[in-house]
Amino acid sequence: MDRLDKLEKFSRTMDILTKSEELRLIYGVVLKPDSEDLQGDVVSKDDIRQAAHDFLISSREVGISHQSPAPASLVESYLAPTDMTIEGQKVDEGSWIIGIKVDSEEIWQAVKSGIFNSFSIGGVGHRIPID
Repeated sequence: MDRLDKLEKFSRTMDILTKSEELRLIYGVVLKPDSEDLQGDVVSKDDIRQAAHDFLISSREVGISHQSPAPASLVESYLAPTDMTIEGQKVDEGSWIIGIKVDSEEIWQAVKSGIFNSFSIGGVGHRIPID
């Protein structure tokens, strides 16, 4: 059986935390540890660290709705070293935070207007039922 046949696809959406109009930067949490998403999945701090590292090693590509590359660049990526607050929003220790520089006026206007208001990670992984 092919490796991907054993894995299930998933996606997770997290709100944008802050925007810089002047620099056209947006920041947000990509993955938050130990919280259930819309599909009922929970991701541990260790798995988030691995996903963040794998993304930087093998991809770094920013996309639009999992469909096509975006006219944007990943400029920051880090794991929250402690619980913190960014623009009044709580960020848990171990959360994966990224910063994206938007290179397109059209995309920037979509961010400003709220059409693009979150980050979504798509991937594959093993689902393990938790009782």
